[in-house]
Amino acid sequence: MSTDNRKKMVVIEDSTLASMAANDAFVQEFPFLQQLRAVPRGGCGGCNRNKTANVFAAAKKSVAGLDSERKRKLKEMLNTKELRITYRSGDGKILTLVF
Repeated sequence: MSTDNRKKMVVIEDSTLASMAANDAFVQEFPFLQQLRAVPRGGCGGCNRNKTANVFAAAKKSVAGLDSERKRKLKEMLNTKELRITYRSGDGKILTLVF
């Protein structure tokens, strides 16, 4: 009898994406995470906050748009049964996706 020690659910938030971007294995598997490594640090709070928000929003859309095989790989790498991501669509609607 094998035990399933995967987490029930992982919520993909900005901090989750930042951690994934810091891990070379994730960046190699999901190249869109590379853009998060160049997120501005320091400087003007207002303009950097907008740039940072846009980069993370694009990364969330990329995760949501992965095909089923890539989503399966992401769940495997995060050791979870389900993923939940909340992001803003192109027309401004807030969408939540669970897979």
